[in-house]
Amino acid sequence: MAAPHGKVQQEAEPSTEKSTDYYFQYYASLQNQANMISDFSRTQAYRRAILGNAIPAFQDKLVIDIGAGSGILSYFAAQLPRFRLEQKKSLPSRHLEWRARSKLWVKSLLSGRGINLKIIFQLLRHAETTGTNPHLRGRVEVINGKVEDVNVQKRAMESGKVDTIISEPIGVMLFHERMVESYLLARDLFLKPGGSLSPSAGSLYFAPFSDESLFLETEAKASFFNQTLFGTDFTALAELSKQEAFEQPIVGLINPATIVAPEICPQIFDFYTLTVEQLQEFTIDLDWYMPKTCLVHGIASWFDLNFAPPPGTQKATDPVNENLHRQWDEMAAPQGIWAYDTSMNPAELPPPPTDGLELTLDTGPYGKR
Repeated sequence: MAAPHGKVQQEAEPSTEKSTDYYFQYYASLQNQANMISDFSRTQAYRRAILGNAIPAFQDKLVIDIGAGSGILSYFAAQLPRFRLEQKKSLPSRHLEWRARSKLWVKSLLSGRGINLKIIFQLLRHAETTGTNPHLRGRVEVINGKVEDVNVQKRAMESGKVDTIISEPIGVMLFHERMVESYLLARDLFLKPGGSLSPSAGSLYFAPFSDESLFLETEAKASFFNQTLFGTDFTALAELSKQEAFEQPIVGLINPATIVAPEICPQIFDFYTLTVEQLQEFTIDLDWYMPKTCLVHGIASWFDLNFAPPPGTQKATDPVNENLHRQWDEMAAPQGIWAYDTSMNPAELPPPPTDGLELTLDTGPYGKR
């Protein structure tokens, strides 16, 4: 905006509430939800983690899904078999019904005036009226709001603390978008002692890379202002433009051939013990052994996301469970069915082991897809 006498006018900073409008509206879009569900590696990993840990983390449990979006993670949890009522005959039926539900959290108070609610209610209403998706009927409760909202917290606690929290809170380099902070707040507010977090931890990896084509592409974009445009000389902005371009991270696929030293993992973030204060400022030391002389253009980074049974789960050693673990391991092997299965309706999984399953989502250049 032009200012009188050549002075620069600074507008007031937008409020926190207003600045989150775009974030929630972006993720309320059905097209963006479709893109996320279509990320086979991520969606399949969550499906396997939830179904593989059905017995220790989800069976007979109250579950809450933080930042539900389309509700896909809640639907995975709702697909789990209902518990056997004969095992709980001493409990009143009302308690049994309460324990059978999977609570769904929609963290989208500002998301397009309730577009997320429309998405989920449309599915739930359709399930009730047409008989489709029987696993959703009576098992999912929607709470609309932000986990930071005190009134929403009170509503979420009406049924008491939960046994398991599921969420997809991860951004670029784990923490971009700051959704992990909401995940940790939900843990502190809603999770029972000894309860389960899915995911349970994340690991950051770093490696130097040499990629001249990427460097030249970035430099070419930055050189746009190094010219006269429509009668005005913009070259005074050229150096600033270049600095800005090279300060910004480039989000995309990493070519393994450009990695010039073994990756290191200097820090693992345990979501059971990690605090918001630890996320606000931390330092990571990087140190590589370079096996060859080359020009290093930058540092590549990626993360692993870990899923595990609840803390304290006893390892089962009986032949039946050992055989179940073997079946899951064979499907996850490099030549197993998971390496090639990119179907939106994937193959049926083996029965879950009673002691649950450990699983890692690898987003790096060497990760299995």
